[in-house]
Amino acid sequence: MPLSLPYGAVIPPAAVCAWSARAIFRDGQIDLLPDRQASTAVDGTDPDAFHSWLSHTGMPAIRTLAQPLRGSDTTTVETNDGDFHIEASPKQSHGYLYIAAWQIGAPDTAAPADPKDAA
Repeated sequence: MPLSLPYGAVIPPAAVCAWSARAIFRDGQIDLLPDRQASTAVDGTDPDAFHSWLSHTGMPAIRTLAQPLRGSDTTTVETNDGDFHIEASPKQSHGYLYIAAWQIGAPDTAAPADPKDAA
């Protein structure tokens, strides 16, 4: 079953982790509010790598890419980094920036190695 998040985020079916937010957006500045963010992951997926990428790579990229946008824009800015993706748009909201990010991949479902197979 595909992941689902609020704020109009369209998450691809192959995503194993996802996050979305409706941020305050004024003069190219993004303010994230704790109660306007949501995240989810497929059972069995460790979201630590995704959240680390989001904090250290994804959001810094969006902060740079979104600077020229205005609240009346419909433009979507985005960046891809291997299995990771983030995108954002004001969606003509005049004050908000809608952000969605996800990680594509398979959850860690590998069975433990059978010692008999090591021979």
